[in-house]
Amino acid sequence: MKKSGVLLGAAMLALVGMAHSQPVTITLVEHGTVHAYHPQTKFQINPELGRAWVHVSFKLDDLWQEAPMRSQRVAVEGLRFDAEQSAVVLSLPDREVTCATVSDRRFPRLAGHRIEPTGMCKLETVTTREPFDNGFFVSNQDVTRTFLHVQS
Repeated sequence: MKKSGVLLGAAMLALVGMAHSQPVTITLVEHGTVHAYHPQTKFQINPELGRAWVHVSFKLDDLWQEAPMRSQRVAVEGLRFDAEQSAVVLSLPDREVTCATVSDRRFPRLAGHRIEPTGMCKLETVTTREPFDNGFFVSNQDVTRTFLHVQS
């Protein structure tokens, strides 16, 4: 009886701790003074090494259909592939968050993994106009950043 009370108490403390967790926004990468058109962000994994990262790509020109794409892999501290859960997990100081579930693709010609975001870790690439002072005058420039919004 005493043992089950201790386990129940520990479970209650864990639930209370999770209820008070705050949303977190992490700046993953600054892409510099470019405007990102049609940004795409997704989680990718290397299951053999237990690693996960974020892949970011976007066009540099919206008008030209064959515009070059900028593509970048971004390592995120605490992000990993957990083989037991078959999931992409983010370890934060106060909790672990499942960002995506991973399953094998079932089609012979499409080898690899299907990575389905859970909605708990939202990826966003944003371009904003910001003042830039070059020492002679101030002008506005486009600055692009990719963020990871972790829900509570």
